[in-house]
Amino acid sequence: MLKKIQKTKLSKIFLATLVSILLIGIALRIYRHSDFLHFELDQARDAIVISSAYEQGPGQLPLLGPRAAGTMLRLGPFFYYTGYLSALLFGNHPAGMNGINLILSVAAILLVYCLLRYYFSRFISLATTSIFSASIFIVVYARFAWNPNMLIFFIPLLLLNILAILKQTYKNKKTQPWLFYSLSFLTAVCMQLHFLAFLAVPFFLLMFAIIYFYLLPVLFKLKNFQIKSISIAFKQVFKQNIKGLGRLIKKAWRQIALALLIFMLMFAPLFLNEYLTGADNTKEFFKAISEKSEKSQDHDLLEKLVRNYQEYSRGYFLIITGLQKTDNISFDFWEKKTGIIDFSCDRKCRQRLNGSIGAFLFMTLGFSLFLYNIFKSFQKVKKIVNRKSNRKYKYEQRKAILQFHFLILIFLLFLAAFLGFLPVAYKFPPRFLLFTQIVAFVLLGLILKFISRTILSQARKFKKYSTNQFKLISKICIIMLTAFLFGLNIFYNLERFQEQASAHTTNPIEFERDTILKEDIRFTRIQQTKIIDWIRNNSDHHIVYVWGPPKYYRAFVYELIYRENFDGRRLRYSAECGNADYFAVVGADSDDDFFPKARKIFSSVANESFGTLKVHKLNINNPDLIEKKNCGPEKEKKPNSYARRYTWAEAWKKLWRDSTD
Repeated sequence: MLKKIQKTKLSKIFLATLVSILLIGIALRIYRHSDFLHFELDQARDAIVISSAYEQGPGQLPLLGPRAAGTMLRLGPFFYYTGYLSALLFGNHPAGMNGINLILSVAAILLVYCLLRYYFSRFISLATTSIFSASIFIVVYARFAWNPNMLIFFIPLLLLNILAILKQTYKNKKTQPWLFYSLSFLTAVCMQLHFLAFLAVPFFLLMFAIIYFYLLPVLFKLKNFQIKSISIAFKQVFKQNIKGLGRLIKKAWRQIALALLIFMLMFAPLFLNEYLTGADNTKEFFKAISEKSEKSQDHDLLEKLVRNYQEYSRGYFLIITGLQKTDNISFDFWEKKTGIIDFSCDRKCRQRLNGSIGAFLFMTLGFSLFLYNIFKSFQKVKKIVNRKSNRKYKYEQRKAILQFHFLILIFLLFLAAFLGFLPVAYKFPPRFLLFTQIVAFVLLGLILKFISRTILSQARKFKKYSTNQFKLISKICIIMLTAFLFGLNIFYNLERFQEQASAHTTNPIEFERDTILKEDIRFTRIQQTKIIDWIRNNSDHHIVYVWGPPKYYRAFVYELIYRENFDGRRLRYSAECGNADYFAVVGADSDDDFFPKARKIFSSVANESFGTLKVHKLNINNPDLIEKKNCGPEKEKKPNSYARRYTWAEAWKKLWRDSTD
């Protein structure tokens, strides 16, 4: 009876803790969400597409999605469709377009806990999930709409879907068809959210299928690693799988066909656009692969491997601790004649050396434990599989097998990303980590588990103390470490909120470049709104030209068009027409960004500072410099290699016209 009461109390404490973690996660994600919204170049680009569809109807939704960074290739349109739905539900404004992403980022907290429970205890899973909930890296990307951000939710869900299929298999139950349908759907979604996810997800699934159906059965059958025994085992497994595949196709061909149909339907808009354009986007895909391959030749393989390892070490350390003050150590691999590998660390690197060493130790210890656990888990599973002939596994046996597959899935996910991002190791943007952010928390869980086991192993040496006392000590140590990491992330989140709150009123003299979003200054939507209000109050014409740094100009153009109903246009250092107003938005201390190039044409007649930014109203110095007296509608200039993107309305119109000709 006493044990039941204790279990009930522990369950209530656990539930209360989980709810608290969830509430803190929600608070960090929604606190002044609209005011501090990250809304810059890509976000404004996407908002223009979504707002156009909102105002003119769903027929204006495009068949292709956002551009892959640095190329003319376009992804699938899933992100635009969810953004459109979000605008319908929460409002046609940038904060409203992030509504669904915000909800999914909160749901991801529960998903991560459920995923971690496949391998870790409830206690360690809860501790690790608390760090996920408060991680400044995860919180920042949850607070604005961008296509890679949704990977925070969909990657853990994809892994859970695969594990659910395996769980049904090892329970000796008939796997529900909907699990395969959802797997097909999630695969298509992930492939549309990021260019490298488009490549890495199929590679990840293919590698897992090969390991699950061929490599593991061969290894389980082997008693020694002689060539003859390997050959025999491989032939046996190959015959079994061929027969099994034939039976599966014969028995479940309808379910397989429907899963493939779901996948094809998810890419149907992209296929339709390719049909209408003669596969322009596919040509851009091969061009993007070629360009990235050429750029990757600047460094040899060893240099890229070392740099990639450093980038992941720094990234995962940032995700767990929130610490941004780390740097890469430059290695020189060209001293091969002397047999010396040289390395250099400049002043900035030396100032951040402690953080860099911490990142390296976290990654190295975490992955050493990861590989060790895979090896130990494999040995355990091999005994279970070889011992059982009827394959009716008990709960503990199923748990051990699923834990092994959990580790394999996480390892392959990391491997797919590590190899996929290798060509761009020297240009590694933080968003790449969104694809494998779950790996950082698995590494943390393994370290916490190692600490717990190390402390418990000391119970044998000190017999005068009970095992329960050592269990209590290990839990206290884990709680203290978790509280420290949790507190660090909360501190960095609050520090960021404070910087954002003052961005429209003060300009910090020194601002360290943000590692999470690569920001040089803080720029928030509340600041943008105040600047737009000033432009509106100082405008005499309907047509308004705005110059701004590349990261910001499109956000101002969006606000002018969809909030103020102006004909907002981008200013390009020329006086386009007479019946228009001209403005320039520059950094508070960076007037030289605009005026040296435009001084002959424009002069400032009024200006106002808004914290980190300053806005100028411009006057045309000489009326003869005006290119046109009256401005017609602006035509968007596109490169010749730009793949044509049809909207649904344009596609149906073209198909109807072609069918009637």
